[in-house]
Amino acid sequence: MNKVNGSFWMLSFAVCLLVACGSSTGSSSGSDGSVGPQVPECQDGEDNDRDGVIDHPADPGCMSPDDTDETDERAPQCTDGLDNDEDGQIDLDDRGCTNRDDDDESDEAPLSQCRNGLDDDEDGDIDLDDDGCVNAADDDESDEPQPSQCDDGLDNDNDGFIDFPADPGCGSAFDSDETDDNRILPQCADERDNDGDGLFDLADPGCSSVADPREQNTEEQPACSNGLDDDGDGLVDFPLEPGCSAAGDDDEQDGARQPACGNGLDDDNDGEIDYPLDPGCMGVGDMDETDPMTSTACSDNLDNDRDGEIDYPADPGCVSRADRNEQAQCTARINAVEVRTGQVYRGDSGSGQFNFEGSCGGRGAAELVFYYRLTNEVEALEITTELPDNQLETAIYVRRNCADEATELVCQREPLNDGVAANSLRLDEPIVGDYYIFIDGATGQNGAFAVQVNEVPLAQCRNGIDDDDDGRTDYPIDPGCLSLSDRDETDPEQLPACFDGMDNDADGLVDYPLDIGCRAASDSDEIDSCGQGIAFDDFPSDELFVDGNTDGGTNQFQGGCGGDNRVERIYRYVNTFNANLTFSVNNEETIANTLVYARTSCASAQTEIACDTGDRENPKGTIELTNVAPGELFVFVDTGIGIGGAFRLTVNAERLPPGCSDARDNDGDGSIDQDDVGCSGPDDEDEVDDEVAPACADGIDNDGDGLVDFPVELGCNYRGGDSEEDPMQLPACGDGLDNDDDGVIDFPDEPGCISRGDTDEANQGRPECNNRIDDDEDGLTDYPLDPGCGGVGDLSEGDPPTPPQCADEVDNDRNGLVDFPFDPGCRAAGDSTEEPLDMPAACSDDIDNDDDGIVDFPREPGCASAGDTDEADPNFPTQCSDGRDNDNNGRIDWPDDPGCRFAADTREQLQGNPPKRCADGVDNDDDGLVDLADSGCQNARDNDETDVFADNHCSDGIDNDADGLIDWPVDDGCEAQGAQCEQLGHGLCDGECRDLISDANHCGACNRTCEADVECIDGFCGGLYVFEGIQQNISDDILGGWETCHNDLYGDGNTMVQQLQDNCDGAYVMLGCRQVGSPTWQLIAMGERNAVFTNTGDRGNNLNSHNGVDWYFSTSYSIGFVAPNSGVSRNSCDTANNQSEFRLCWHTSGGRLNGGYRCGARTGLNGSRDYERRVWTSAVGQP
Repeated sequence: MNKVNGSFWMLSFAVCLLVACGSSTGSSSGSDGSVGPQVPECQDGEDNDRDGVIDHPADPGCMSPDDTDETDERAPQCTDGLDNDEDGQIDLDDRGCTNRDDDDESDEAPLSQCRNGLDDDEDGDIDLDDDGCVNAADDDESDEPQPSQCDDGLDNDNDGFIDFPADPGCGSAFDSDETDDNRILPQCADERDNDGDGLFDLADPGCSSVADPREQNTEEQPACSNGLDDDGDGLVDFPLEPGCSAAGDDDEQDGARQPACGNGLDDDNDGEIDYPLDPGCMGVGDMDETDPMTSTACSDNLDNDRDGEIDYPADPGCVSRADRNEQAQCTARINAVEVRTGQVYRGDSGSGQFNFEGSCGGRGAAELVFYYRLTNEVEALEITTELPDNQLETAIYVRRNCADEATELVCQREPLNDGVAANSLRLDEPIVGDYYIFIDGATGQNGAFAVQVNEVPLAQCRNGIDDDDDGRTDYPIDPGCLSLSDRDETDPEQLPACFDGMDNDADGLVDYPLDIGCRAASDSDEIDSCGQGIAFDDFPSDELFVDGNTDGGTNQFQGGCGGDNRVERIYRYVNTFNANLTFSVNNEETIANTLVYARTSCASAQTEIACDTGDRENPKGTIELTNVAPGELFVFVDTGIGIGGAFRLTVNAERLPPGCSDARDNDGDGSIDQDDVGCSGPDDEDEVDDEVAPACADGIDNDGDGLVDFPVELGCNYRGGDSEEDPMQLPACGDGLDNDDDGVIDFPDEPGCISRGDTDEANQGRPECNNRIDDDEDGLTDYPLDPGCGGVGDLSEGDPPTPPQCADEVDNDRNGLVDFPFDPGCRAAGDSTEEPLDMPAACSDDIDNDDDGIVDFPREPGCASAGDTDEADPNFPTQCSDGRDNDNNGRIDWPDDPGCRFAADTREQLQGNPPKRCADGVDNDDDGLVDLADSGCQNARDNDETDVFADNHCSDGIDNDADGLIDWPVDDGCEAQGAQCEQLGHGLCDGECRDLISDANHCGACNRTCEADVECIDGFCGGLYVFEGIQQNISDDILGGWETCHNDLYGDGNTMVQQLQDNCDGAYVMLGCRQVGSPTWQLIAMGERNAVFTNTGDRGNNLNSHNGVDWYFSTSYSIGFVAPNSGVSRNSCDTANNQSEFRLCWHTSGGRLNGGYRCGARTGLNGSRDYERRVWTSAVGQP
C-alpha cells in the first residue's frame, strides 16, 4: 500500500513537470509562433513551481537569477515534516526512520498484537490488559480462556438478568449455564413490594441482589442503606453509591467493573443512559440497564397522579425514571402528600392513619405524611403550623425514609394544653433530596390543621451569587460580607481597610488576600494577629484533623509548659458554637516531644488557656477546653526537644447549649439568656451585645401597642429581639391562663415566665429573682424589690445600665410619688414605667378590699407596694405591723419606727441609708401631702419635707416662666411642688430665678462666681473634667467639678461599700490612687456611676467595658479597673501583670472595703500606709 502510494506520487510529479514545460514554452513564444530567447525561470516573474514565492532570491529553489528551475529541492521523508506513510508518526518519531537522511518512513517492523495499542480480539481489553497477552512480544491477544456464561456479561438465557449474582440461574461466577430451572422470579426481581415497606426489589434494604428470594429486612442495616459513607468516597448508600448493587448490599466498595447504570453508556440502546434517567436503572450500582417489561409510572409520558407534572424529573413524586409511582408514597399502602415551598396545606388529621409516631410524641393520634423534594442547597427548612387555620396541637417529625424510624432527623412536640396550637420546626442545612414530614397529634386527639413548608435561602454571603453586582462573590471575597452567615452583601459606604487599596499597616502588602492581617475583604484592619509578618494557617472548618510539620515554622512563641526557642506552627480555629474542645497531637503521625497550647489572642501570652506536653512515656500534648464561647482561638503546635517534625493535630468539639439557652451569664454583664440584650433567640450562640439597641431594648414602642420592650412587650420573648410585633396567638405568659396549673398566672407573677412574651410557663429551675438570695449584692433581694428583676421568673438580678423608671429616683409620671413601692404605677422596682394602670391597683384604689378597716398602701399591712394588686393580710404579720419592737430601738411598727417604710415592710431594722424624705412615700411632716406633692420638697433628692421656701414659683399659681404652664405638676420645669423655679436647672437667687447651669455668676449655686474668662459648664466652673480611658500622673488642679466622696489609705478598712456608694451619688464617679505626698495621682479612671458600680460577680474574671476602661466590682471580692482587652486574674484582687501600670485593685469582703492591693505595677499594699486611694463624685456644682 505504501509503495503504491509512493509510485503514484512520483508519477504525478513527472506529469506535473511535463505540463509545466509545455506551458512555459507556449508562454515564451511570439505571436507568430516563432521561438524567441528563453528567460530563466528564476527571473521570469512567474511562480513556476507554484510554491507561493517567485524568482531569485525569494524562491528557495533558485540558486541564482540564471537558474532555469524554480522547483525546490525535496527534503528526505524523515525530515520533511510530513506523515508520509500515514501512520500517525512524523519524521524521526516514526519507527520507519533510521536517521535524518532516510527517505522512507514506511519500512518499520510491525508491532506485536500485545503492544500495538489495538483491541485485536475485540474483547474490550487492549495489550497487556488482555488476558490473552503473556508479555509485550506476544503476537496473539485472542487465546484467553472463554468466560463462563455467568461471568461473560451476556444475558445467555434471555430472561432479562445477566451473570452472577443477578441471574437467578447462576450459582456462582464460574457457573457455565444461566438457564433458570424455575421461572418463578425471586421477590427481589418481581417488581413488587413484597414486605409492604414502600420499597421494592433492589431499592429494598432486604434485597442484596436481584437473585435474593426474599425482600425481608434484617435487624442490622446493611452497608448500602445505613446512612454512612462506608467506603469514604463521598457517596452514601443505594441508589447513589456505585459500589451498591442493591439497598441490601453489605459492601459499598466499588467493583473492578463499572456497573451498567453508572458507566456513562447506553447499554440497552433505549436512548437513556444510567441512573436516574434509564427506566431500567434502580440505582447507580444497578448492574443491568434493561428496561422492565412494563413501563414505569415515572417514564410512561402520563400524568398518573394528576398533579400537572409528568414523569421524572418533572414530577416531584418520581425519584427516578425507574420509580413505579408518580404519587409520593410512604409505603405501598400509604401515600404521601406532595408539598411545595410557601404553600399552605389544610385538612383534618382524622383522615390520616395510625401507623407511625415520632421520637418526641404522636402515639394514639392519627398522622398525615407529607413529601417534600429539596432540589437545591438551602440554609434551612422551616415547617410550621403557626397559622390562623390551625387547631391541632402537633408533634412534627421528619424522616429521609418514610417507613424507617431510624432515619428520623428531627422531632418536636409543642407544649400541651396551653391553649395555643402552634408548632414550628427548623431543619438546618438539609442536603438535597427527599424528606417525609409527619403531622401527628400531640395529645392523642385529631383536629383541623394547617401546615406550611418554607425554604430559608442561603445567606447572600454563601450562596455563590454576586448579589450586589460588585464583581465579588460571598465571604471572604466580598467586602460587604462579615461572615458566611451574613445575609447582605452590600458594600459599606466606607470601604474596609482590607479592601481600600491602601497598605494600612505599612508591611508592604495591600488588602485581602495578600495581607496576612486580612482574614477577609471586610476586615476592618490589616493588623497581623500574630505579629508583623507572622503567618498562621486556618484550621479547616469541616475537618477533624490537620497534618503538618513544624519544620520551617516560626520560632517566635512559647507556651507556659515549653517550646522556648523551638519551631512552631500556628492555627486559627474558629469556634462557631458553645462547646467543650479538645485539641491533641497525641497521634501516631506525630513525632515525640510535641506540645500544644491555645490562646485567645495570638500575640499575647497572658491569654493562654491551656498548655500540655504529654507525659514521660508519651510526650505528645492534649489540651481540654471547657465552655468555650463562639469566637477564634489560636492553637500552637510547638517543639519540646529537638528540631521538630511531622504532627497530626486533631480537634474534638462537644456542642453545648447555645449561649442564650445555657442558664449562664456568658458575657459577664449580669444578665442571663432571655434577659440579656445580646440574645435574640434560643439558638443565639453568644450573649455579646450588638452596637445598636434591638427593637426589644431600645426604649421605643415600635409596634404602637402601648407596651415598650422586654419584658412587658408581648412580641418580645428575648431582650435582644429585633421585632416587637405581637404574635398571632398570645404567648403562654401573656394569655391570662394558668397554663402549667400551678395556681399562678402569667408574667410577672409566674415563676416560669421570664417575660410577657415567654411562650412557656414551665419552671426551668429557680431563677435569681425568686431564690431568696441577693445575687447582685445590692442589698435588695428578688422580685419585686430588686430593680434588676422584671418578674418572679427573671433569670438574673443584675441591674440594667439605665435604672428602670420605678427605681430611678425620678417622678416620671409627675404624680408626686417616686418609684417603687410608693408610686401606684409601680408593681416592682424593675418596672419600666410609672404610668398608672387602667384600673387602680387594689392597694391604691381608696377601697378597703379586705374589710379589715384599713385602706390602701402604706397603711394596709397586706400592701407591699402602692401597685400591689391584693390587700389580703399575710398569715403572719410583718415586723412593721406586728405590734412588737423587733429591733429594740424603743420604736414600734410603721409609721413610728424609722426602719419601717410602710406597714407591710418586713424589717424594722434600718438597713443602709434610708430613702430621702421626699422619696420615701411617707407624709413626714404630717401635712397631708407626700413627697413631691409636698411644698417642702424641691426634688426627689430633698431630705426635708418641712423646709418650705418663701416665694416658691412652683406652687404660687403664677406662670413665672411665661410658657403657658403653671406650677407643679403641670409645668415640666418644676421637679416638685416645692421647687424654687419653673425652669429646670434654675435656682432662686435674691428673688430671681437664675440659670445655675451656665451662668458664671451663679455656677451650680447662687452667687458662686467663676474666675475671669472661665465658663460655667453644666454647673461647674470650667466644666467637669471628663476623659476616656485610664490617665496617669494627673494633678488635683485639673480635676475641676469633682468632689471627694471617699478617701483613705491602702491599709485602712471596714468602710461599708454601700455607704461609699451612697456618698458617691453623682452621675459620674472616679477612682484613683497615689503614693502619699505625691503631687499627682498615679492612676485615675472615670465613668457613669451605674456602670462603674455594676456588679461583675465574685470569684470570676468578668469585666464591664465602659468609657475605654474594663471595670470590675463586687462587695465581697474586689473593686478595680484594667486597660481594655488586657484581661484580669482576680484572686481575690487582680494579680495579672500584662500592662501592669494600668491596674488598680482594692479588696472587699462581707460588704466592706478592706485593704488595698495594687496601685499600678506596685502590689502587696494590703496594709500599706504609704499609698492612698480616693473616690470622687460629680455631684458638686449640680443645682
